[in-house]
Amino acid sequence: MIDYEEINLSEEQKREALLPTNDLLFKRIYGKEGSEKITEDFIKAFLGLDVTIEKLQDSKALDINYIDKKAGVLDVLVTNKDGTKINLEMQVGNYTNVEERFCFYGFELFTEQFQKGLQYNEAKKTIGVLILKDDYSKYKGCEDYILSWKLREEKYHDLILTDKLELCIISLEKIKKKVALGEISDKDQIAIWTKFLLNPKELKEEDMNENKEVKEAYDKYNEMIDDVEVRRAAFKRQLDIMEKHAAKQDGINEGKEEAQKQIAKKLLDRGKSIDEIMEITDLTKEEIEDLKC
Repeated sequence: MIDYEEINLSEEQKREALLPTNDLLFKRIYGKEGSEKITEDFIKAFLGLDVTIEKLQDSKALDINYIDKKAGVLDVLVTNKDGTKINLEMQVGNYTNVEERFCFYGFELFTEQFQKGLQYNEAKKTIGVLILKDDYSKYKGCEDYILSWKLREEKYHDLILTDKLELCIISLEKIKKKVALGEISDKDQIAIWTKFLLNPKELKEEDMNENKEVKEAYDKYNEMIDDVEVRRAAFKRQLDIMEKHAAKQDGINEGKEEAQKQIAKKLLDRGKSIDEIMEITDLTKEEIEDLKC
């Protein structure tokens, strides 16, 4: 069994592994039965929606023993009393194909209700919420911390095909910056929840005294941090993410190197000198000379 003390992570990576943004911890704080009030307050803070949760996702996928089966598994699934489904997904780094995966979850949830026998005119609303810990480069030019998509007509943007499916992307880093600039009050619920997610140690006593749901989430978080098994699983989850990212990066690097070699071969065939090819590609003199063989 893995000893979390011996897991090869830097202190910064260990700290990141044990933040509430770690998807294992995020699920256990917001997705377990008994967390309804916490999650209702969380949704109201970030989406401005008053919800009364009828059901929280309670599948085995939320158990730490199933953490390796992340693919295709929702983080937190809320069913509101009016039938609305709200899926909360936490994403830390590794944004490869994140939009496609996010859209898949949203459309899958929306169509699932018809597979259960619901008529088209009885369709309930589905809201997919992707929470990004970082300020994803693709949306850096957007000032708003929340971006919301519906199925709109390309030319007539006010013409919405249906309001039964909505996808939202939230940047915690943007919220943090707006709080620092005074654009969002540090007393606002969204500011306090963001502080909790990014660094629970920064929460003040007054933050929790005035926000009982945040205090409850904080207590749940500390209980998990005190649990050796949960800590071990959280670190293991972080290692799995890092290994998958490293493997993917290795594949990308190998692909780039192979592409560079193919370019160099064509340049050699055209009579280009080694010095010229070195300027065009990232290959060394020896690597280029090997291609002549």
